[in-house]
Amino acid sequence: MGSGGGQAEAPRAPRGNLPAETSSFVGRERELSEVRALLAGTRLLTLTGPGGCGKTRLALRAAREAAGGFGGAWWVELASLSDPGLVEQAVAGALGVREAPGRSLVGACAERLGSGGALLVLDNCEHLVGACAALAEALLRACPDLKVLATSREALGVAGETVWPVPALSLPPPEEAADPGALARYEATRLFLERAAAAAPGFGLTERSAAEVSRVCRRLDGIPLAIELAAARTRVLSVGQIAERLEGALRLLTGGSRTASPRQRTLRATMDWSYGLLPEGERALFRRLAAFSGGFTLEAAEEVCSGEGIERGEVLDLLSRLVDKSLVVVDRRGGEPRYGLLETVRQYGRERLEESGEGAAVAMRHARCFLRLAEEAGRGMLGPRQTAWLGRLEREHANLRAALAWFREEGEAERGLGMAAALVRFWWYRGYYSEGRAWLEGFLELPGAREAGAVRARALHALGALIYRSADWAGGDAEVVRSRLEESLEIYRGLPGEEPRVAAVLRDLGRLSAQTGDRETARSFLEESLRLDQRSGNEHGLALSRSYLGLLYLLGGDLEAAREHLEAGLEALRRVGDPEEVRTCLWFLIMLACERGDAAAARAHAARMVEGASLLQYRYAAPLVLHAYARLAVEEGRPARALRLAGAADRLGRSIGTSVGPALRDFLRRGLEPAWAALGEERGRAAFEAGRALSLREAAAYALEEGPRGEERGPAGAPLTPRELEVLRLVGEGMTDAQVAGRLFVSTRTVNAHLRSILRKLGVRSRAAAVRLAQERGLLG
Repeated sequence: MGSGGGQAEAPRAPRGNLPAETSSFVGRERELSEVRALLAGTRLLTLTGPGGCGKTRLALRAAREAAGGFGGAWWVELASLSDPGLVEQAVAGALGVREAPGRSLVGACAERLGSGGALLVLDNCEHLVGACAALAEALLRACPDLKVLATSREALGVAGETVWPVPALSLPPPEEAADPGALARYEATRLFLERAAAAAPGFGLTERSAAEVSRVCRRLDGIPLAIELAAARTRVLSVGQIAERLEGALRLLTGGSRTASPRQRTLRATMDWSYGLLPEGERALFRRLAAFSGGFTLEAAEEVCSGEGIERGEVLDLLSRLVDKSLVVVDRRGGEPRYGLLETVRQYGRERLEESGEGAAVAMRHARCFLRLAEEAGRGMLGPRQTAWLGRLEREHANLRAALAWFREEGEAERGLGMAAALVRFWWYRGYYSEGRAWLEGFLELPGAREAGAVRARALHALGALIYRSADWAGGDAEVVRSRLEESLEIYRGLPGEEPRVAAVLRDLGRLSAQTGDRETARSFLEESLRLDQRSGNEHGLALSRSYLGLLYLLGGDLEAAREHLEAGLEALRRVGDPEEVRTCLWFLIMLACERGDAAAARAHAARMVEGASLLQYRYAAPLVLHAYARLAVEEGRPARALRLAGAADRLGRSIGTSVGPALRDFLRRGLEPAWAALGEERGRAAFEAGRALSLREAAAYALEEGPRGEERGPAGAPLTPRELEVLRLVGEGMTDAQVAGRLFVSTRTVNAHLRSILRKLGVRSRAAAVRLAQERGLLG
């Protein structure tokens, strides 16, 4: 929205996630000064005002300008949420934290915000006031240096809150209304002029049109959203035509209730006017698009909005017209265009949708559209397009939540259970453990859920698997998991043709038994699972059974049996294409290689584990990778590195809520004992805590940095490592440091560290001398 003077350059973003400003920021110099002053003197500042008055843009610019005085500035968008119970999850997602066993999401958020002074912006709180107030109060109490900036149509009602109403944009006085040179001095008219010039290149002012611009802005009460919508019409209408049509729409408002809020009077008039300009086909599409939350794709719009007067083939043309008229916005980042309605516009559209009598039918189509998407994704996440599916589901998260809520409200237990079960991998790979658990448990309690048969069994299995991966092992979750899995197994055994699903439940029961120390029961479950997979020809299930049997033998010390099963499992997982399970199996193989004292094999497996992937993208796998490199460092005699990486893995695992079972935790602890013994308690604890202080990005870079550092550098005369030889070979081919870094997928800093180590070990002072000496010794092949 608009807001001055000339256009100030947007301040540089601080640590955090403040979004970029995508259009010019007009005016608001005085308001920004006041907001900054208030932020300096209060811990909770709420910007209030009607929808479209510019609260969000003002908060964002104020946050960006003030961010330099904070340790971090974080933005949380709440408009797409409808469930107050998801506010904590939304804040945690923005902060990049996940719940952990024994710790609440509020606690995780408080730890992330820390004591260094942070700014948290909660945008669009009005429909979730109670939940936002409770969360803000809890975080302010837990973090003495935290400040919260909120936007809402009403105050949060928290003790100590400062409420600041956002005023309308400044308007020219009557005596200057027809002066083309004066309009740029006032925010409302300057905003109209800038947006009109963007919509209709060549747009200019005369005394007459200046007066009409002033008239439009005054009739719209200086509300930025309304002004921007009006200015967009200059593509097809003169300012005089806009003024006349707006005048007609405002007459309805004048005759309306005086008890309505200013927001309802002003924005409803603006939206009534915009809506009234649309032909019936565009009106129908506009109101149906309001069923979406958080945006939509063209394909989804075609599926949900066609019918009852709109042919599927007409949707693209109608949608394009709505984009042209600024009622639909387009986000072209990430390749495929994504569409959406501004929140105030969407709310107006929902009202019109309900008034039309189409609301129930459109909501049903929306829910079933995203049920189909979830089911397709559930199958797709088992194959090589897993990463793409996870990204797509993240983009549709708000729509998925809305669909699940509709099934729950309508009491459609079977469809709701099926959709929730299909989303389980999304929830655990992305760390939405408590959300997934709440949906599954809620649907399992609906009337009719017990009669859902195979779908109920799928949901019980999904619930057990989800809790297993975030289990509070000391708090009784193991028995909850066992109960859900056993009930699922009982249902499946009584149904024909369900051998693959029986095998899948048996696998998870086997993993559970292995973690709780009952290896005989675990072996029985896993071997039965293996037999069923072999009989049904389920290659994916067979691969998983082999992998988990390999883990069981590894934990029991039978290294040869572990090797046989893990290598077979890895080969099959690669064949079927399951990236997450490939990484998990490679992790088991790294642990096996370390147990056998084969550091070279462990390093080779570690390189393959991160091949073609970023730890920043695969958050679920990141703690495993860090643990793997920690154990590898133990084998390589680098205890400080091992404990730093272990500390990083511990912190990351806690922050995203992943849970390591008792047996595996003991196995990892034993693997690190040599490092603790080498450093002693004091130095070991210092290294571990240093690792816990690393961000995910820093930890990932450190894990993949193979050049030794500090006290762990190799002495002069020591042999070159395989990676150092690879670096030197590429340097010998004439590559620069940056080219070497690109070829090896490492940073230039890592390449420099390798080169310094190479020069020291070879006792030379230049790269050329190092290459020449290595060639003389036959080291480069």
